[in-house]
Amino acid sequence: MPHQPKHQPHPSVIDPDNIPETFATGPLNIEVTGPIAILMFTHARNDICDLMAGKQPPAMSAVVRARIVMPTEALGALRDVINQIIGIAIMPIATIEPTTAFALSHPSSSRGFLR
Repeated sequence: MPHQPKHQPHPSVIDPDNIPETFATGPLNIEVTGPIAILMFTHARNDICDLMAGKQPPAMSAVVRARIVMPTEALGALRDVINQIIGIAIMPIATIEPTTAFALSHPSSSRGFLR
């Protein structure tokens, strides 16, 4: 009889460090280097020196707010969740119920990350 792999349940999600939410409305970038993907999120911010000096318009900078490092194969799960959220309704994304939550999982993911 062939050996059947045991089904492993998804681990429970905990947040012992109480990681804060990060607001990022600026440009984002995804860098893929071999087996690692880095998602970088930024937020546009006015230059504080220009603001204090009253310069109009002030210079803008895209400040890095978060970097998420994950296995490259997890990008497929991220894509699937984004497609699921965008495809949840015909209406614009802004009208999706704010409490809707999705777990990142992907059938090809055997290591259980992002679930």
